[in-house]
Amino acid sequence: MFEDCAIKTQRRYDYPRAVGFLDGKHIRIKRPKNSGSMYWNYKQFYSIILLALCDADYRILAYDIGAPGRAGDAAVFRDSSMKRWVDENDALFPQTQTLGDVGPVQFHILVDGGFGQAHRFVRPFTEVQANTASKRRFNEKHCGARRMIESVFGILVRRFQVLQTSMQLEPERAAMVVKSILVSKTKAEVICFEFLL
Repeated sequence: MFEDCAIKTQRRYDYPRAVGFLDGKHIRIKRPKNSGSMYWNYKQFYSIILLALCDADYRILAYDIGAPGRAGDAAVFRDSSMKRWVDENDALFPQTQTLGDVGPVQFHILVDGGFGQAHRFVRPFTEVQANTASKRRFNEKHCGARRMIESVFGILVRRFQVLQTSMQLEPERAAMVVKSILVSKTKAEVICFEFLL
């Protein structure tokens, strides 16, 4: 499964060893009762967070839904069952292979700059760090490939009208609606990591 994604990502984006793409999306909800600012996010609306991991064929492989919007993608992921699962199942990833003059490169998941650099998770160089042509080229390739997860979110929003406006539901029910959408979209078994409210 992972090697197939890496091959497709290499072919489409000229980016090697990427086995998945991870990001978060804020799902609009009504203001939950007695929640204070817990669900108020930096984009200035109430939300729950959907974290999703997809492959090169727009398939969602794993997701986590329901964390309060105030937490932010990276904070939710850092403490998530999804991250623990990846960390604990390192053997599922293909063996590290040599990549030309670069040397050994492990198979990894692409994340944006908001996520921490960690084992199996690769983010782009910061603007300050990207001070050479090769680092800037890496960032371009990384960004091009990582757009896959943004495309998946765009497809979900276009296909399911309920995601286009604020859900007039409490967080738990909104999370159930999103979970139903994800399961119906994938039509396959995905790994669900519930965020316990």
